[in-house]
Amino acid sequence: MNLRIAIKFIAGLLVSPGIAGASGWDLPDPTRPPSVEAPRGGSELQTTLVSPGRKLAIISGRTVGVGDRVGAAVVTDIRPYEVVLKTSSGEKVLRLAPPINIRRNEIAPYTAQEPTL
Repeated sequence: MNLRIAIKFIAGLLVSPGIAGASGWDLPDPTRPPSVEAPRGGSELQTTLVSPGRKLAIISGRTVGVGDRVGAAVVTDIRPYEVVLKTSSGEKVLRLAPPINIRRNEIAPYTAQEPTL
């Protein structure tokens, strides 16, 4: 008798709205890729392809080469991690990542010293 009651209780919990997902919890789907939005008011550099025979870039989902137009700008150079655009107000550089400033620490020259006892 107790087993029947326990089974009915567990079955009731499994089909209840709280357990079935109607509890109001908004859990993200872990298999869904994150949404990607282009930055507002500008072009987004997504990747570059630089080889001896060609230079291509994907800017805001469109494949472009040197000399192609991106909006009102013209692609003047494609480098491994950036694209140079010529606009009416000058040059604009689109980068895949922010520039990295590497500072090397200066190491003082080694000077031999007599051990102290």
